[in-house]
Order: sequence, then structure tokens, then C-alpha cells
Amino acid sequence: MYTSKCAGIRRVSPHMLRHTFATRMIENGSDAKSLALIIGHSNPAFTLRRYVHPNHTSLYEQMCRLSSVQQ
Repeated sequence: MYTSKCAGIRRVSPHMLRHTFATRMIENGSDAKSLALIIGHSNPAFTLRRYVHPNHTSLYEQMCRLSSVQQ
């Protein structure tokens, strides 16, 4: 907790870091099965549903991909 306070980050927990790790892994191209195994889950769907949180930029980029397919 002291380290996060020195860095100006409030309310950081190991669980929050776990969620961030999972999200960043998927954003950087990791497959769901590998991520689930790394985190210790047997079901990749659970990992994606519970731990991966897309941000607005990622959602926008995905929608842009769709528009390029339609052209």
C-alpha cells in the first residue's frame, strides 16, 4: 500500500492488478485459453467474463474494423 501511495495511486489491491493483467494480455493478442491457464482457471469463458474489461478506445477500434470490412 505504501508504494502505491508514493506513486500517487489510490486504492490498489492485488486483485485489481490481476484484472489489469488479464485485460492487457487480451489487448496485446493473448488467446483466452492461455490467459485462463496463466491465471489458474479451467474455463476461458469465465476468465473473459470476469477479468477482462475492454476500454472505450478498444471498443472504438473494433468498430472501425467493421467499417473497413464493409467498404
